[in-house]
Amino acid sequence: YRTLDGGASWQSFSVPMSHAWLQFLDTETGFSLVDLGVGAGSMAVALYKTTDGGANWTRLFTNDPNLSDASDAIPLGGIKSGFYFLTPDTGWVTGTIYADGETYCYKTTDGGKTWTPENLTLPSAFANTGVYLEPPVFFDDLHGMMPASFIGNLETQVIFHTADGGVTWQTGFPLNVGGAARFLADATAYLWDGGDKLYISQDAGETWTSLSTNMNAVGGLGHYEFADALHGWALFYNDTDGSLAFYRTEDGGAVWNQLWP
Repeated sequence: YRTLDGGASWQSFSVPMSHAWLQFLDTETGFSLVDLGVGAGSMAVALYKTTDGGANWTRLFTNDPNLSDASDAIPLGGIKSGFYFLTPDTGWVTGTIYADGETYCYKTTDGGKTWTPENLTLPSAFANTGVYLEPPVFFDDLHGMMPASFIGNLETQVIFHTADGGVTWQTGFPLNVGGAARFLADATAYLWDGGDKLYISQDAGETWTSLSTNMNAVGGLGHYEFADALHGWALFYNDTDGSLAFYRTEDGGAVWNQLWP
């Protein structure tokens, strides 16, 4: 579905895919990474592109061995976490593989037709740890961040960051904190599990401070976003009865006020 009037009306298109991640670079150019099935630590995907706002899609790549044009440039092995395109030519697919100390990150520079592995340097303390990478997020042509989780006795997270358009990546300071990462365009990063501490970095993950919150709903955070340094929203769920609650902060995350129900 596509809207051109802020959501007042919608136009639908039939598409050759389902179970897909979507990203549009402008009103016409978009990409879709499609989940074709998961099993035994493997995941087949296909990449599609549109140049007419989603009306028509062309398949550029697949690693499904059941399809005649399949390629293993993005290996079938590994569970994919998503993708991101910085330009119509340059993009990444990320995920996790069941091998300690190995990052699952593949890059294209020809619009998704061919892919090469990105060799990301891990902090030495995590050389023998499983790694889960999420897709990068860019704020301009040069600056971006990519969250990684290290799974061991504790779940630890670190932010990879780039200042050269993804040519090189550096790691910030690891935190022994689980939770979802969110970013602002000024290199501010957040890590939060919905509990009574919100972790904030203002230098792309190099250093962190903790902020006490009035929430304590670990395991119940469904989603959260910040629009700027003060204003954010969070959706919490109750796994006992399935109910949802929506909150807003106006002071950077210290106090969350319930909006509904």
